[in-house]
Amino acid sequence: MDRPPPTCAQERALAYVLVTLALVLGAFPAHRSAWRGTPDLHTWLETISTLLGLVTGTMSLVRYYTKKSGTFLFLGTGFLGGAVLDGYHALVTSTFMAGRIPSALSALTPWSGIMSRIFMSVLMCASVMAWRRERRRATEDCINESLVYFLVGISVVSTFLFFAFLRVPPPFHPEFLFHRPADFIPAFFFGLATVGYLGKGWWKADDFEHCLVLSLILYGVSRSAYLVFYSRPFDAQYFIAHVLNILGHMTVLVGLFMSMFSIFKSEVKSAADLLHANTLLAAELNRERQLVSDLKESEYRATHDPLTGIHNRAAITDLLIREASRCQRTRQQMGVLIADIDHFKTINDTYGHPVGDEVIKQLALRMASALRTYDSVGRFGGEEFLILVPNCALSETEIVAERVRLCVATDQFVIGELAIPVTISIGVSVVEGSTPDVDVALQTADCALYQAKKNGRNRIECRLPSNPLPCASSNPTPA
Repeated sequence: MDRPPPTCAQERALAYVLVTLALVLGAFPAHRSAWRGTPDLHTWLETISTLLGLVTGTMSLVRYYTKKSGTFLFLGTGFLGGAVLDGYHALVTSTFMAGRIPSALSALTPWSGIMSRIFMSVLMCASVMAWRRERRRATEDCINESLVYFLVGISVVSTFLFFAFLRVPPPFHPEFLFHRPADFIPAFFFGLATVGYLGKGWWKADDFEHCLVLSLILYGVSRSAYLVFYSRPFDAQYFIAHVLNILGHMTVLVGLFMSMFSIFKSEVKSAADLLHANTLLAAELNRERQLVSDLKESEYRATHDPLTGIHNRAAITDLLIREASRCQRTRQQMGVLIADIDHFKTINDTYGHPVGDEVIKQLALRMASALRTYDSVGRFGGEEFLILVPNCALSETEIVAERVRLCVATDQFVIGELAIPVTISIGVSVVEGSTPDVDVALQTADCALYQAKKNGRNRIECRLPSNPLPCASSNPTPA
């Protein structure tokens, strides 16, 4: 992850300096204060610190599992382990435990408190090291979380056993300038963690890291400016240090809530952006589907007769040319039929053009039902149809033509309350030879149709292209 751009860096840096100065300067009147608290007050403060530590540690681990990062793994285990030790410290230093443990209360109170802070400060330094390791390896999944949990658990248990069964000497050294030098140990690690997070630079823009740096200042100053000078049990410095520790927990917790809220807001925005993108994609897909549908509709209209739904003249002619080319390659024949409705002008004059249109529609359906699945039929003119019968010689084509004629002539056409007898005449020819001539085949079929009309209609006539009929072009074909 790249370092985020700096925002409000000067204001935050100034805040760190002012907080540090205020805390250090506040230590002087605390040194001179004669006020002293009670063991019960100490127990309450440690209990509050324990609860805040448990919540902060849990939230840190939730943040870790939201987007795995070793930083939050070590922070979470550090706060949870420190909270457990604080709880142990609150219990064993309470007045209830006086005389029930090996160490005297005066010695146990500072030592068990120091251990929880050492534990937290070391793991905070480890969180900085984990971030640097992940940055070098360019992966977020390089920390063995099971090992971290195991080591933290062993450390906590070892601390329990240490204070439960061993006698520890008092940590006070009134003869020294610093009465409790052991408190410099957690102060040193807190200082290292502070330097590490400042060097990381994310505090300039990231709210959580800003709060974490503030908390590290609170933790470090509470040890180095207050508890190292603490010499009398439960004096003002002692309790101020505990309050600063609680404020540090609260500051980290606030930063975690801000971080989780930022993640939630980012996820909501991402979800909204994804929904918007999906909406745009769906609209684009609908437009594409509409374009495809319009294209198919245009192609259909360009190749099909609007009245009957069969091939129009251009499409059936193109199909004839392509089939003729295939016949040339395979040395096969193809039947070519031209069918025409007998006395269609009389039907129009008698029943009207709408009925005539319905006759044409029903006729197209009947002829298509009499053909094979790979045969083709198209409207060649007003009441004239072109039928293609692949892989058929003239004799076989004649059989197909007769089947088509009978399919039309056998039953009357029922249109509303009308029952209209309809017949057709068919001229039959074939496309054949190594150089098939489509025009000759059509001309031969047309001449055969003329002959069928001339010979009485409702019949078929067949001719080979090599033996065309003498068509009298000056005389129009009878309807």
